[in-house]
Amino acid sequence: MKRRFLQILLFTILLCFYLTGCQKTQPDAQQAFAQTMQALSSGDLDAVNIYFPLDDFEIFKEAENRQELLLALINTMQKTSYTIFQEEKTHKEVRLHTLISSPDNGQILKKYLESLSSMVASKEYQQKIDSMTKTEYQTMAADKLIQILKDPLPVSDHTLDITMIKTKGEWRIADDQTAFYDLLFAGLGKSADALL
Repeated sequence: MKRRFLQILLFTILLCFYLTGCQKTQPDAQQAFAQTMQALSSGDLDAVNIYFPLDDFEIFKEAENRQELLLALINTMQKTSYTIFQEEKTHKEVRLHTLISSPDNGQILKKYLESLSSMVASKEYQQKIDSMTKTEYQTMAADKLIQILKDPLPVSDHTLDITMIKTKGEWRIADDQTAFYDLLFAGLGKSADALL
């Protein structure tokens, strides 16, 4: 009887180790979001490209300093922080209710407009305007935005719901989360480009 009990106990222990110890652990939705934020704030264009394809980012396409501008936009992410204050789970997704502190795109755009106005009103610009190509104009405008992004940036807080979905066993931000990327840096780039 004792021997049979020991065999069952040993089998149960081995089964528990097998079921829990041999599985590859996957991050939960909050951990996956933290990994996304870490990659986005790394300043590494390749890491950012995994989550936000920069080739699809339609800003200043003809500017000679486009790569420098993209890097400056991505570097604004280093000033971003977040807090998850609630999590709602369903069988297919997790909704993270967050408070995100990020550079204030409205204030940055205001400074950019002032800078563009000064540039356009300058005598040097007025002398070149008739012969200026689109590439030259975009390069000059991108340079103005790069200069602003290198200065200390005002920060603002925003509440945002982030939907995380599980695809192929891994959590990621749902495809419809343009508000998230716009808040971080894409909205600033799109707005600045629209001014051109």
